[in-house]
Amino acid sequence: MFVSSSSPRLASSIVKHSSRGVLYSLKRRSLSYDSSAIGATRTALPRKSIRTVSSSSYEAASLLHSSRPAVDSESIEKLKVAYDALKLVSRLQNDRDIGFFLEIHRESLTDVPKNKVQVFVGQLDHSLGAKKAYDLVTLLLDDPLSSDSKVRVSIHKRDKNTHNRDYVCFEHPDSYTLGSSNISLPSPFLTRFKEGLILEESYASESLSRNLLADVPIFIVSPLLPPPGSSLPRSINPHALLVVDGSFDTSSPSTDKFREYAAKVYGFDPSRVFFVDISRALRGIQTLTTESSSANVVRAYQEDLLASGFTILSQSLNSTISLGARRLHGDALKSLLEHTLRFCESRLHAAKLEVLNVKAKAGTLHENALEEKERATLEILRGNSSSSLSDEQNRITLGIDRTVAEIKPLLDNLTFWRLPFVVDEISTRVDSAVDRAFAKEFENDLIFNTGKLSSLQSQLINKSNTLLASLPPPFQSFVLRNSLDQLKSSPSLPLTASSPLPSSPHVASSLPPPALLTPIRSRLTQLSYATRALHLSAQRALLTSFLSSAFSASGGAVFVAFETLDAAGGAAFGALGALIGIRWAVGSWVRARASWWSAFKRVGEGLGRDMQNSLEDVMQKQVCLIPEETCRGIKKLAEKRELEIEEAQDIVENLSKDKKDISEKSVEDK
Repeated sequence: MFVSSSSPRLASSIVKHSSRGVLYSLKRRSLSYDSSAIGATRTALPRKSIRTVSSSSYEAASLLHSSRPAVDSESIEKLKVAYDALKLVSRLQNDRDIGFFLEIHRESLTDVPKNKVQVFVGQLDHSLGAKKAYDLVTLLLDDPLSSDSKVRVSIHKRDKNTHNRDYVCFEHPDSYTLGSSNISLPSPFLTRFKEGLILEESYASESLSRNLLADVPIFIVSPLLPPPGSSLPRSINPHALLVVDGSFDTSSPSTDKFREYAAKVYGFDPSRVFFVDISRALRGIQTLTTESSSANVVRAYQEDLLASGFTILSQSLNSTISLGARRLHGDALKSLLEHTLRFCESRLHAAKLEVLNVKAKAGTLHENALEEKERATLEILRGNSSSSLSDEQNRITLGIDRTVAEIKPLLDNLTFWRLPFVVDEISTRVDSAVDRAFAKEFENDLIFNTGKLSSLQSQLINKSNTLLASLPPPFQSFVLRNSLDQLKSSPSLPLTASSPLPSSPHVASSLPPPALLTPIRSRLTQLSYATRALHLSAQRALLTSFLSSAFSASGGAVFVAFETLDAAGGAAFGALGALIGIRWAVGSWVRARASWWSAFKRVGEGLGRDMQNSLEDVMQKQVCLIPEETCRGIKKLAEKRELEIEEAQDIVENLSKDKKDISEKSVEDK
């Protein structure tokens, strides 16, 4: 709307409205606003809409040729590729923003009328109040000198018919599109230009994303600007206008600095930033309406309108619309393409960060499991994690040494001369001594440590469940959960589970021992064979000494009877034979005990290796099994997702290069 500085020309500078009525047909959409970019939303699309926008991009492109032929075909082809890229990104992150962008692309290809310029007015900062965009649209549509009061009243009080509406579009009756749900309004602003015009007014922040469909978006902000770098929407359309609402002295250097600051904050060119006192401009119109015949009133109206800065905004808007629908449509599509590329890049970047975050969480769980495994190993084998014992002097070795110290007095007391009194109790005595020594040194502690490891296993399983529950939707795998549930219900997972072993003759329980006791029970079973051999050796030694004594005495008696030897010689012969037999029996018993100690030493040496191997096996296959499988499954999901992201990244990068070529070509054409 232009206003000259002289009041006599005021009437000729304002085009009067006709007396036609206003037909309101409002259109509601549930679109929302995202702070990352103007138009990026979190919108809950109905299923039907999602199915519609997910149709083939080539079908959408063919509709574009029929609905908007003024747009160059090269931009259409790139828009098709962007549509496909969006669908690919939607498989990576199926959020509401992507559904909205798919719908925006669909509407950009089908819904915009042929050869009409679409102007959007929206309010970014709602701290100004909810009516700044409403008032600016009123300034654009209203004619203060119109004689049709009904039209003017309908314009000023149209909010009564727009409750719970997100946005509304105005269109002149002469260029009204059949089948459209726009409002037919005979405003001179809508017929001022050679090509048709559609003015879209945003009532709520949820509909701000509609600016992506507009050829000339206008955004209203508060003069209380946030600091640069904050997450605020940024316009990409080169024809977008930023209106800072407030009273400013445009001739002041500080205003120019503030203009540059506002342009930096919102991502606009400084030439597209305007300072408009919307309230003062609206007050000027209302003043002229009350008494339009007075020259003073007309002069006050002109002063208010000029001082408000609205005329400068109107001139810039008119010159922008005069560029023509073809150029504005093409630039709008390029803007949408660039916005889509930025959106895809931001979503791919977010997907990459999501993968890194998930891998970091899995790595933390894996490291925690390894730390617990190392700590438990040191505690069981060396007594505590801070022990200074070497590998050769671990807890098992020291325990064997103490066991030897407890068993040695018993075996040392089993001399040959005591065998006749204890020969039938050797196995029982030795087995009991070994059981007491091993139970004292190993079994009690290992049973206690089994309980601690069982508690640790439960903690690691809970951590794994917590990690799985915290994963984002792309990593919620039912296959992984099912495989982990099967492992959790496996009978071999509890630490009390182990394969049955041949029980030692002196082990009363026939139940399989806990997993950590398996190597001890196995080695005791091996030692029991050596104990049986010791028992048999004692019996053979006694029998040998008895037989040798008997045969020697009998031989001496025979020699005396046949007068081969005299009585003294026969007695000496018998004594010598008995002595030789007893000496052999004593040596046999000593060798039997030495053989048993050798077997015990082998058992002790093997027990250290078996305990370490058994502990590693228990930690790997039971205690740390669930977290390790969880991390392994998450790693596979992350690798698969990285491949999908890489595939989408290639498409977006190629599209970005093509878009750059189109932009350079457009600059050359201009």
